[in-house]
Amino acid sequence: MEKRTSLVRVIILFALCLLARQGEAHIKILTAPGHPLILVLVHREGIIQDAYIRSPEGLHSLEQIRHLLLTSTTHFPLRADGDLIDDLVWRIDLRDSRSGESSSLWITSVTEVSTAWLAIAPSGPTLWDALPPLPNEREDMFLYIAPHLPRYYGFESRSGSDTLTFVYTMALTKNGPKLVAVPAFYTRLLPLASLVSKGQEDETSGAGYRALYQDFERMARGGMPSREAMDNFLWKRILTVQWKR
Repeated sequence: MEKRTSLVRVIILFALCLLARQGEAHIKILTAPGHPLILVLVHREGIIQDAYIRSPEGLHSLEQIRHLLLTSTTHFPLRADGDLIDDLVWRIDLRDSRSGESSSLWITSVTEVSTAWLAIAPSGPTLWDALPPLPNEREDMFLYIAPHLPRYYGFESRSGSDTLTFVYTMALTKNGPKLVAVPAFYTRLLPLASLVSKGQEDETSGAGYRALYQDFERMARGGMPSREAMDNFLWKRILTVQWKR
């Protein structure tokens, strides 16, 4: 049965190669070191025409990233379970060549439960990119940096390389990624958030950054963020894959 399944996978990949060749497209194969996950991208001039994730469980189409441009990939090894094998946080950065908007495909996996979770979330340049890397307070923690400042007080959302945006702490658990409050992390952010807030000449910007500081302060005490910050958290799970060990 295992040989038959492997043969089917080879046939599917061979068919994809033929399809790509006939349409003057190319195939890019991305792997996750130490994990049985393969991302197959059929692209034409860099634009993804078809995308598939392969695991021991099978092959799944990822229509959500079609017509996007791959810009970069990054792996973050974590320890989310009790074994000695690194768990996976894999970020695939994408851009819509028509609108210029960016997003990321997040693939996370915990080895002990042989499961991978896939999610899509907006991304983009922020002021955090120009600052030293943010600290990681826990072995099971990773960060999602939103591309926008939450719409505090109903103000227009701000974004861009000069904007200090909201940072969400995520824990990788045996049930998938989960939004958590990590007080020690947000305590470290308070001096910078205060400095940016006080440096604003525009009252609207100042009010937005003061609200951001208050959110970080609340989370530094172990609380959860405001409703505006939660509305700004646009992490969307699109697929869960589980296989036999």
